[in-house]
Amino acid sequence: MAAAQVFERVGIGAASVEDICDEAGLTRGALYSNFANKDELVMAMIDDHVEADLVEMERLRNMAVDVDEYLRLIESPERRRDDVLGATSVLHMEYLLYALRDPRNRPRLAMQRQRWRELIESIVRADFDRLGGDPPMSVEAAAAMIAALDDGYSLRELVEPGSYRVGTFSETLLALRRMWQAGSAQAPPPKRRSTR
Repeated sequence: MAAAQVFERVGIGAASVEDICDEAGLTRGALYSNFANKDELVMAMIDDHVEADLVEMERLRNMAVDVDEYLRLIESPERRRDDVLGATSVLHMEYLLYALRDPRNRPRLAMQRQRWRELIESIVRADFDRLGGDPPMSVEAAAAMIAALDDGYSLRELVEPGSYRVGTFSETLLALRRMWQAGSAQAPPPKRRSTR
C-alpha cells in the first residue's frame, strides 16, 4: 500500500495526505471517500494488520501437529506476511507509536493487543493442560512474557539492525517449553484425597 511506503520513508506524523495521494496516484477526494482523515486511515491499517496476523496464526496452528511444530512454523517460510504493517520492524514501531501518542487511539490499540494476548493464552493454556501437573506460572503471566519477548526482539532489531536472526524467537519459546516440561516432569504428582 502506498501509504505504508510513505509512512516508512518519512514517518506517519510527517506524512501529509498529499504525499499519500501522490504515492498512490489518487486524488484527495478518492482518499476521503474511504477515510475521514489520515488518523482513520492509520488505525484501519493497524486493524487490518492485527486481523491478518491473527488469521495467519490460527492457520499455522491448524497446520501444526503439535506445539513444537507450531512454534517453528511462526518464523518459517510457511508463514504468510502479506500485510504491509508486518513488512518491517520500523513500520510496525511507527504505527505503534502513532497510536500511543493519541489518547483517542489507545483503547483501540489496547483492544488489539488484548486479542493477541488471548490467542497466546489459549495456546499456553492448552499446552499447560497437556503437560499436566502445576504450571510454572499463570497462563496470563506466561502470555505476557511471550508478548514481551516478541516486543523486545523487535526493539533490539530496530536499535541494532542485523542483530536478530530469523528463528530466534521460535527457538526461545521452544527452550522455555522444554524447561516447563522438565519442571513438570520433576514435580511430585498431586496428592489424592482419601475417599473414606
